[in-house]
Order: sequence, then structure tokens, then C-alpha cells
Amino acid sequence: AALIQKRRRLTPKAIFDSGTTYFTAGSGLFEQIMERLPPSKCNELTEKSHPDLHFRLRDEDDKIVDFSFSHEEYMVRSSSSEDSECRPAFMLIDVPKEHDGPSMIMGQVFNHKYVVQYDRGSGKDSDARVGVALAAHGSTQTEALRSATGGQGRVLHKTSHRWHSPA
Repeated sequence: AALIQKRRRLTPKAIFDSGTTYFTAGSGLFEQIMERLPPSKCNELTEKSHPDLHFRLRDEDDKIVDFSFSHEEYMVRSSSSEDSECRPAFMLIDVPKEHDGPSMIMGQVFNHKYVVQYDRGSGKDSDARVGVALAAHGSTQTEALRSATGGQGRVLHKTSHRWHSPA
């Protein structure tokens, strides 16, 4: 049992956090990501230069689930100008082993594509769960949000690396 516990602690973890803007990676992995996905002019990004990223996670039934992102989803535009530069949406954060490291944080970039449902259960760590599903995007969802909120505030959606408010 002690060997199994030790192995689990060394298994990399995914932390879902709505308060973190980007993906995070620890030392070593962060440098590899930045080397393989260098900043580039946004209009020069291709699937070959900046391929899809796949996060492979294991669910509570021990099933492997892939979460994929295109460069249009994981690269961040520096400005709205035609010749702006895009950088990978990653930050360097080393999660200490005593806090379940090594871990990657799946921040808002993840939450733009997937809906994350948090369930603390009884409040014990062993009862905590996270549900993840592909988010629905488009005019139908925007209109449903407007209807549900009675037109309060503005509904924002992302188009081509820029956030804007639909008319």
C-alpha cells in the first residue's frame, strides 16, 4: 500500500482553476513547451509550426480522455494589429510536491473551450470531483444567454483571438 501511495504522489496532476489565466507548467516542461511552440507572427502560425496540443487525463473509471487545443486556442495575440505577435498561453509555475506536484494548472484558456463543474462532495479531499464537458459556442448560445439574463450586461464571445461584444 505504501508503494501505491508513493506512486500516486509522483503522478502528474491536472488542477482545474478558474482563477488562473493561462495553462501552467513546471520547470523543465515549461522550457520544452516554449522551445517547441515559439512566439511567432500570428498570421504566420500553421498547424505544422504550432500543432494541436493534447492533454491526456485519466478519469475516475481509469479511462483515458484527451482534451485538444488548436494553435488558435492556445496562442495569445499581443494586439489586434495585422502584424501582431502570438505567444503560447503558458506560465511557469512549479507546484511543490507537498501540494500534489508535479502538476499543471488548466486555467481560463481551458475553460474557454470546456465547461468545468466543481463538486466538493462532503468537503473531504477524497470526495472532491471535477466534471468536464465541451462547451457550446455560437449565436444560439449567445441568444440563450441574453434571454436568460434579461439583457443585463454584455455577453462576450471570442472570435479570432479577440474578445468582442456582439451587437
